[in-house]
Amino acid sequence: MKKSTSLVAVLIFLIQNTFVQTSHCDLVSDTCKKTPHPVLCVSILRADSRTEGSDVDGFAFIMVGEVEVKASDVLQKIGHLRKNKPLSDCQGYYVAVVQNNVPQAENAIDGGDGGKGEQLMNDVIGKADSCERGFQGSSPLTSLNIAVKDVSSVAAALARLM
Repeated sequence: MKKSTSLVAVLIFLIQNTFVQTSHCDLVSDTCKKTPHPVLCVSILRADSRTEGSDVDGFAFIMVGEVEVKASDVLQKIGHLRKNKPLSDCQGYYVAVVQNNVPQAENAIDGGDGGKGEQLMNDVIGKADSCERGFQGSSPLTSLNIAVKDVSSVAAALARLM
């Protein structure tokens, strides 16, 4: 009798745990569907262990961190290229993203101010656009600027959903 009670308890635990994980995956999918790049959103959130047990606020915080990663990638690429005026301008934009926009957005999201987080991420999009426009013709940073803009637009949408 005791053996069957233990088995039932284990089965109940497994069913509940599966339901919680499934409903959390649904939260990620449902939330990401409300962003401009749902596939990108889902792939970033599912790859981050902090997503487990997070809510939309946590998702926004994680995505802002991804903006920092992408902006740092741009800065690294700039460091490997021969300096010229457009690259120096881009470096200034992305230093501001990493040193100002990202920390301020994280603080805003942590404080529950999704509107400010959204505004700061939209500002990052503007900086990436300004960087790209600084080149006459082909930019060596186009793909990185696009990646920053895409992740920033997802972060802005998640902040708006808070």
